[in-house]
Amino acid sequence: MVLALDYMQQTKTASPELETKAKKYVTQGYQRLLTFESKQHPGGFALWKGGRPSIFLTAYGLMQFVDMQRVHAVEPELLTRMRAFLRKYEQEDGSFAAGNLVHSWGPWKESRFYMTAYVAWALARAGEDTVKARAWLRANEAEVEDPYGVALAALACAAADPKSAESARWAKRLVALQSDGPDGGGWTATEGGTFIGARGGGARVETTAMAALVLLQTGLHQDLAYGALDALVAKRMPDGRFGSTHSTALALRALLAASSGGEALPATQVTVLRGDKRTRTVEIPRGSTEPVRVPVGTLDPADLRLRLESQGRLRGTLSRTTYEEWPKTRLPRGPVALDVTWSARPLAVDQVYEARVVVRNTGSKPAKVVTVELGLPPGITVKPKDVKGAGLQEAERAERHLVLYLDDIAPGDARTLVVPYRTRHAFEAQTAHSRVYEYYVEEEQTVIPPVRLRCR
Repeated sequence: MVLALDYMQQTKTASPELETKAKKYVTQGYQRLLTFESKQHPGGFALWKGGRPSIFLTAYGLMQFVDMQRVHAVEPELLTRMRAFLRKYEQEDGSFAAGNLVHSWGPWKESRFYMTAYVAWALARAGEDTVKARAWLRANEAEVEDPYGVALAALACAAADPKSAESARWAKRLVALQSDGPDGGGWTATEGGTFIGARGGGARVETTAMAALVLLQTGLHQDLAYGALDALVAKRMPDGRFGSTHSTALALRALLAASSGGEALPATQVTVLRGDKRTRTVEIPRGSTEPVRVPVGTLDPADLRLRLESQGRLRGTLSRTTYEEWPKTRLPRGPVALDVTWSARPLAVDQVYEARVVVRNTGSKPAKVVTVELGLPPGITVKPKDVKGAGLQEAERAERHLVLYLDDIAPGDARTLVVPYRTRHAFEAQTAHSRVYEYYVEEEQTVIPPVRLRCR
């Protein structure tokens, strides 16, 4: 929300009502974030309230608050405490010890290089001197060969001085590691994943967003930078996310960087062609940042082309809406299985019943931060605090789902959760579909179809 509000203010696209609403959410988020600061270790932030603060999460939070300063007042003493907390863990040579991550697992928990690069990036963005940390990264650059690690070091240098020879050297290494995937010019993280625990598509989004930020900040290889942004947009989900919260924030930060500081596009036109035949012309006002929606109807075998009639860049997205009846013939089946049981008999109004949710790890590796989205029917009341079960870390109510966060599940192990609910009125309706996945690897999901319930 901070990044969205920043974008709207920079591009002057927010209505007073929308800006007021956005500011309200930012204020609420700021107050909630403050509750995760450790009372025992001031300035340190933890994953859960009252939990053990981590170096990584504190650096991550410091960057959040630095971004927030552009649109909301941030207590200066808070930033001072956070910088001091991080400095306590700085070694004499400028490095930061490994192991103090948001999770106790991950490929980088034994690497000083990745931790040093990440914390140096955060401190430099907060205006801190990171000369010693960057010197240590330069002296130990042989340790890192993967795009994710190189991107972290490049960001640490670019945040301190984007036009320095040091930043250009790291950017050059990063460009050499670019890989053309199915979505265009992106960067693929190593098999082990990222600091936050993302693998697969989520890791690709994070690494590509970081690489785009490096190139945009240094002003180098702009064609590759905009190719990376196109690859990011191709990964955007229908609800606007780019995967997890972390990957979405990184993608938004890259897109915001591309929209800031450049010259406004002059008034222009976009010509829509089918094959060689022009079908319509769309007017784009000078400096416009508002999306222009162009219905194209049913696509026949002829090519659909969009032609920009001036110099500059525009991004287009082609989308379609398809309605499918449940059950689908093939539902996604990931390494974590899900079974949901509702009451078999007709329900009565104003009575309490229970839904039983069983989650089982059928894969060969531990399942981390398992997330269940339990599809709910209309006409019932569910209170997250009433959910019971081993391994439950948090429960949240969404519009049509109850979202449950579980701790790690070993191969072959299962978790059983009991969800009490009260019927409010008579209905005959379907629940939303339900699914389960590792939070940072959402593409490896298991989906089960909706269930029809009846309440008399």
